[in-house]
Amino acid sequence: MSITSSFLYHFTGGKLAAIQGILQTGYRISFSDEIEYFQDQDGSMIKERRAIPMVCFCDLPISQIRSHANFYSTSKSEVFGFGMTRSWAEKNGMNPIIYVSPQSYMMGLFNWINNYLQFQTRKGLIADVFHGNNKSVLESLPHYADFYSTIQQDDYNNNPNVVGAVYPLKDNNFEGMHKDLSRFELFYKPTHGIYHRGADQIPDHPYYFEREWRFIPKNLPRIRVCEEIEIMDDQRNLVKSNYENFLAKRPIYGQLAFSADDIDQIIVDNQESVEALKAYISDPNFKSVCGNSVEAPGEKDRLIAKILAWTAIEKDVH
Repeated sequence: MSITSSFLYHFTGGKLAAIQGILQTGYRISFSDEIEYFQDQDGSMIKERRAIPMVCFCDLPISQIRSHANFYSTSKSEVFGFGMTRSWAEKNGMNPIIYVSPQSYMMGLFNWINNYLQFQTRKGLIADVFHGNNKSVLESLPHYADFYSTIQQDDYNNNPNVVGAVYPLKDNNFEGMHKDLSRFELFYKPTHGIYHRGADQIPDHPYYFEREWRFIPKNLPRIRVCEEIEIMDDQRNLVKSNYENFLAKRPIYGQLAFSADDIDQIIVDNQESVEALKAYISDPNFKSVCGNSVEAPGEKDRLIAKILAWTAIEKDVH
C-alpha cells in the first residue's frame, strides 16, 4: 500500500459555506502563527514566533487521512475539505516541509542559519546609518530609549526597523545567500513538538506524520517575527502584544486560485451536504470556479461527480 497520495488534501475548520467560498474565490492565504525554537550562539534556547502567510496541504493516502482530518476539522463528524491534483500543487511552487529532529545535524544547520540571519539583520540596520538613513542604530534597535515610539504605531506590521519584528526577504534588503536562507527557513518544522490551538497546548504532537506541503507566496517581502529577546519585561510584552494584535486581525495576504480540473475530490460531512452542494453548483448563478468558467456542457456534472461524503469515506477506511 502506498504511503503517499496522488493528491494533496486541505481540510477546513469551516462548514459547507467554507467549501462554497473556496470554490468561488480560492484558498485564503492567511497568516499562520508558527512557533519554533533555536539555539543561540551562547547555547541558550530562543523561542521565536513567525507570522507566515501560507496554505497547507497534506500528502496522505485516503486510508490514513482519518485522524488528520478529525484533528484539523471542527468536529469528528463535520469534516470538509478538498483533494487537489499534485500537478496543480507543483505548478504553484508548493514544497513538502523539511522535518528536523531536535538533536540532529539538520537542527544544528537551522540554528546556524537563524543566528546568521539575526547577525545580518543587525548588520543591515547598521549599514543603513552609513548610507544616509536618518535613523541611528540606537533608534533602530528595540531595547533603547525610543523603543515605544518605534513599536507603538498603528501600522506595526509594515515597520521594518524593529529587530525581532521582521526578517527581510527581498534582494533589496540583503542579497544572495541571505534571501535564499530566509526562504529556506519557511519550510522547516520539528518532527514533533507542542501544538498550540488557541489557549490550549497539545504536548508532543507528531508533526512528521502530517506529511505537510506548503504554499508560500514567492514575492513575500518580509515576515513578522516575535522572539523572546533579552529586553525589559514591559518592552517584551509590548512586542508580544503588537504581534498578537496583528494575528488577531488575521489579515489575508491573497487568494490561491485553481480550476475545476485541479480538483480531484470535494469532501463534505454527510449525504445531506452532498445534495446541498450539488444544488449549489447546479444553480444557474454558479458560473465559475475561482473565475474559471464551468458553463460549458458537462463541466458542472464533472465537478459534481467529485463530491464525496465523509461518512461514506470513513466506512471504507475503517
